[in-house]
Order: sequence, then C-alpha cells, then structure tokens
Amino acid sequence: MGRLFLTHLDGNVYSCKHCNTHLGLAGDIISKAFHCKHGKAYLFHKVVNVTPGVKEDRMMMTGMHTVCDIFCVGCGSIVGWKYEAAHEKSQRYKEGKYILERLRSSSPDQRASDLATPILELDDAHGNVYRCKHCRTHLALADDIISKDFYCKDGKAYLFDKVLYIASIVNVSVGEKEDRMMLAGMHTVSDIFCVRCAVILGWKYEVAFERTQKYKEGKFILSR
Repeated sequence: MGRLFLTHLDGNVYSCKHCNTHLGLAGDIISKAFHCKHGKAYLFHKVVNVTPGVKEDRMMMTGMHTVCDIFCVGCGSIVGWKYEAAHEKSQRYKEGKYILERLRSSSPDQRASDLATPILELDDAHGNVYRCKHCRTHLALADDIISKDFYCKDGKAYLFDKVLYIASIVNVSVGEKEDRMMLAGMHTVSDIFCVRCAVILGWKYEVAFERTQKYKEGKFILSR
C-alpha cells in the first residue's frame, strides 16, 4: 500500500470527527442553512482529502439531484456528498459544490458491522417482543406486524403498525423527513434510530404519493 499524502490547511479548519483529517476551510463555506438526515450540514465551495463514490440520482427536499457521497481519505468515513447535477434550474448553483455533514453518529467500522449483521431479533424471555440486537432495547410487538414481505437494501424487513411508544415514540428517535424513491413509488419517509445505541433501525412512512400505497402512512419499517 502506498504512502497516503494529505493536504494540510491553515486557518479556521473543519476536520473529520473520527481521524482529524482536514476537510475544508471556514472561508469556503457558502451556506450553513443545509440539513441532512443526521442534522445540520454546510455547503462548501471546495474541500480536500476526500474521495468520491458512485454517482446516483437522489430526490431531496429541493428536487432531484445527481450526487455522489464523499469519503474521508484518512479513515473512510462518509463525510457528506458532492452535487454533480441539479435537475431544477433554481438549484444549479450547487453543481460542483460539496456538503459536509456537521455530525455523523458512527465510524465506518461501526456502520459496516451494523450492515453485516441483523439488527432485529426476538427477545427469548419475551417471545413476542422484537428488540435491537445491539443493545436489546425493546422496539415492537410481534402482534403489530402487518407484513413480513418487505425488503430493504440489506435484506428482509417487517412492516409494523407501531413501535413501542407512550404518547410519542420512546424507544426510537425519528430523523428528518425526506422524499425517497422506492420500488413501490415515491414516499416521504424519515429514518428511525434506536434511542439507546443510535443504530439505524429502519424508517417511518410519512406520506405515500401513490393512492395504492396510502396504507403505509404512519407505519414503521424495521430492518430484519
């Protein structure tokens, strides 16, 4: 493996949370008014020490964009994305610019582990309760499963009528809403996270754009 050469920045520098590799200068921030599913994000004119992923079309709150995720060259963490093309004329100013996420909850090794193993399991002591495999927090009752015929990018998933909550959700936290194109059409969804260990568990259907999919609204997907 060759020697890794990193660009060192001088001044007010934003660095990777995991390995402190320099990523961008405060002077290159175009806007701090952006958001991602993990929280705040900044739009940068340019960044350093990142490598781009594969281009893909992604539906965002401001319309369809062609983007590619960007990764820290020091540790491999996903640190944001690059706007390759904006399909709406009003969003063309973003093209060639970069988003750096202000916070990301897990390291690449942790995320790889999360994806490689199931995150939902039955509690042996309470046979009708599904729990987070990582921290054993109770999430949902087997009786609340609507369908086991759903899939996510990592494998099987179950559609639940509800997850465990009192007045509002207790054992999961809800991320930001975003439009997402799925096999059954466009939906507005929000990712859901275990409140104890912060692993992504699945998502909540907020709005279904197709009439035949309206039954999903307000329901939850837990990845198997």
